[in-house]
Amino acid sequence: MIGSLEDIRAGILEAKRNDEDRHLDKLIETAAYPAEARSAASQAATNLIGEIRSSGNLGRMDAVLAEYGLRTDEGIALLRLAEALIRVPDAATADALIADKIAHANWAKHKGNSNSAFVNILTRLLMLA
Repeated sequence: MIGSLEDIRAGILEAKRNDEDRHLDKLIETAAYPAEARSAASQAATNLIGEIRSSGNLGRMDAVLAEYGLRTDEGIALLRLAEALIRVPDAATADALIADKIAHANWAKHKGNSNSAFVNILTRLLMLA
C-alpha cells in the first residue's frame, strides 16, 4: 500500500541523500533473479532458437538479417535508419532521413543473392529508392 504524499516525498528526499554505490547494490540485490530461473530461461531460449533454425523455415526478418548483416555497409545503414526513425517527429523528416541513409549504399551487390524472394524484391526496391 502506498503511503501518504508526505511519506513519499520524505522517501524521495531520503533516497536522494543515500550513497549511490550502496543504493545501487541494494537495487541489484532486490532485482536479482535466481540462478536456476536464469538458467532455465536461457535453456528454453536456446532450444527455441535451435528448433527455428533447424526447421529451415526462416522468417522474412531472418532472411533480411542474413543478407544485410552488420558486417555489410548496407546492413549498418539499415540498422542506423531503423534506430533513427523511431525518433523522427514528422513524415517529411522521415522521408529525408530515409533518402539520406539509403542513397549511399551499394544495394546492387546484393541483387539476387538471397534464397528469399522477399529479400530479392526488397533489394530491388532499395536500388530504385
